Amino acid sequence: QKMLCLKLEPTEVLIHLDENRALSVEVLDNINSKLTIYSTNKSLVEALKWGTENDFDIFVEALRATNQSHLVDQLYGIANNNGEFIDIIRDNKSKLISNIEPEQLIISLEDRGVLNDCVLQRISCQKTKIGKN
Repeated sequence: QKMLCLKLEPTEVLIHLDENRALSVEVLDNINSKLTIYSTNKSLVEALKWGTENDFDIFVEALRATNQSHLVDQLYGIANNNGEFIDIIRDNKSKLISNIEPEQLIISLEDRGVLNDCVLQRISCQKTKIGKN
């Protein structure tokens, strides 16, 4: 999130989102009312968190259309300027998700240092809550 807040050039991205009706007029007005680029970007990122998957796809499309593909690469952790791997992942997302074994995923992410202690604790608490229900 911080990376986007610092590096994103929002003006044309917001126009693209508006033209494609990715976010409501009220949300876009709120985002555009911010006084700094950082606060504009922060509001945009927050809005996208609550938006639909389609909103996010349009956002990624907007980044590409505004010569900000490097941010897409950083978002997905892929240094591939043509976005080929991102398209493959997006197009096969449901297959990928249906084949994930949560325990193996957690172990793999933990082994790679992706999950910090706080996140692991939250996962453990969530599993405990689920087990009680």
